[in-house]
Amino acid sequence: MASTKKIKDEWHPCVSCDRKTHHEVLHAHVRSEYEYRVDVIHQMLKCRGCHAVSFRKIVRDFESAYPIDEDDWHVPEDITNYPSVLEGHTELADIHEVPPTVRDIYTQSVQAIKEQSNTLAGIGLRATIEAICNEQSITGRTLDKRIDGLSKVGLISQKDAERLHAIRFLGNDAVHEIKRADPRNLMIALRIIEHLLVNIYILDNEADG
Repeated sequence: MASTKKIKDEWHPCVSCDRKTHHEVLHAHVRSEYEYRVDVIHQMLKCRGCHAVSFRKIVRDFESAYPIDEDDWHVPEDITNYPSVLEGHTELADIHEVPPTVRDIYTQSVQAIKEQSNTLAGIGLRATIEAICNEQSITGRTLDKRIDGLSKVGLISQKDAERLHAIRFLGNDAVHEIKRADPRNLMIALRIIEHLLVNIYILDNEADG
C-alpha cells in the first residue's frame, strides 16, 4: 500500500553544509507492508540554508519495535541518504591541487567512509599514502620504509611519520585480517591524510602562486 503526504520539516544532514540543518520536506512517498509490518518512506528534502536538494530513504521495522517506557515504543529505522553525507567533515576546498592519482584514491576513500564500507575505507587510506610516495618518488621495499623516506627528505615531520604508521597498521588489518575499521579511527586517519595533502600539495601550490 502506498501513499503520498506532507511530512513536517526536520533536521537532516546537509550534503552542502556538512552538518545537520533545518530541511523542508518537498515530497514524501510512503509504502506500507502489513504482512510483515514495515514502512518504506522516500523523501525529497531541501536545506533551508543553502537550498541543496537531497533524497532520503527510511525503512521503519515495526516488527522489531521494543518498549522504552510504559507507554512508548522505539521503532528501529534504517536511513539511507542520497548523496551520502559524512557529518562533521568538510571536504578539502582545493582538492584539485592534488595530483590526479592521489586525488582519486583519496576521494574514493572518503566515499567508502560515507557509505560505511569501513574495511575498504581502511585499505583506501593506506593506499593514499602509497600513492603519495609514488608521486613523490619515495622508494622502499615496504610502506613503513617509504613513510620514513617521506620524513627523511623533509616532506613530513617525524610526528607526521608516526601518525602515518598508525594508518598503515589500520590498513594492514583491513587487507590481511579483513577487519572492519572502527569509524572513529577512520575519521582520525582521514584528518591525518588531509593534513598531509594540504602540507605537501595545497599549501605549496598556494605559496608558489
